[in-house]
Amino acid sequence: MVQEISFIGIAMISWLMAMPSIWLFTIGSIGCAVLFGLGNGGVFKLVPQYFSQQTGSVTGLVGAAGGLGGFFPPIVLGICRELTGSYAIGFGLLIVFALTCAVILSQTFLKSPAKISYSGNCCKVTCRNWRRCWRVSNNAPTC
Repeated sequence: MVQEISFIGIAMISWLMAMPSIWLFTIGSIGCAVLFGLGNGGVFKLVPQYFSQQTGSVTGLVGAAGGLGGFFPPIVLGICRELTGSYAIGFGLLIVFALTCAVILSQTFLKSPAKISYSGNCCKVTCRNWRRCWRVSNNAPTC
């Protein structure tokens, strides 16, 4: 949920950074920074839930991937500026990338079904989508 909000919000706010006004660019930059931080925190929160035995190594891999996320966008923006004289296409690519990530996230992560195991009169609900688990677990007897 947090990552989906981040990706969609980044896609909506990124167009402000392509505008020639410094005020719109500033609002877009601050908004994207907040949403990037929100998504980053959401990812690091999920690591121990999915990789409880390998939290340290997976956190390192996630941090390395984040480093690549800070390395490539300035290069892409520079290439766009050299080829077109404007950063607008580079920010447009950021919008496309954010929307692509939101679609991939919604198709893979948010669509996983709940697994319910019954033991006597109680059940244990495990799944990746907390909203779906919450609904399922509220209707089921607990141990």
